[in-house]
Amino acid sequence: IDILKADLSSKDELRKIFSYCQEKEYFINNLVNGAGFGDCTDFKDMNIDKQLAMVDVNCNALLYFSRVFLDDMLKNNEGHIINISSIAGFVPGPYMCTYHASKAFVLNLGESIAYELKGSNVKLLTLCPGPFLSKFVSNAHNDYTFKKIKPVTAKKVAEYGYKCSLKGKSLAIVGFKNRLTCFAPRFFSRKFVAKI
Repeated sequence: IDILKADLSSKDELRKIFSYCQEKEYFINNLVNGAGFGDCTDFKDMNIDKQLAMVDVNCNALLYFSRVFLDDMLKNNEGHIINISSIAGFVPGPYMCTYHASKAFVLNLGESIAYELKGSNVKLLTLCPGPFLSKFVSNAHNDYTFKKIKPVTAKKVAEYGYKCSLKGKSLAIVGFKNRLTCFAPRFFSRKFVAKI
């Protein structure tokens, strides 16, 4: 195991990680973009620096790594990228609006790239879990989510994502209830979904 500390909200630090892998001559054929964080508060009260850092980590870091490591994957015609989105990416999210918007970005980016990769042996999966056991919820000040949706273990999310990636899926929603949650908004207005 190689460990390299970096601040994923910094473009220079992202480049440092890529340069490190190049210097070590690593072929990254399995990439998991799993870093991210959220924040639960009224938009008018949000710390703007924290929101911008969230977009940098949740969106820009994922975009950067997906792009720069893709060249070697395509050259070798093998590779798997797993980008972690969320069921939050399917719906508007008052009081967590930046987080929901960032996960919608991950969802749309991933599905688009996966389509472009058709015909190659490089696969990109967008994995959309609901709440799972981690420090995310407490760090986001969003403990009430756990009362509404029973969380699963991080191990279950990881195993499910790994299996779906091996099958070459482009989108995977963790859990039957979460799949229903993502499908149901098709039958309601966006305004009603935001209220829920």
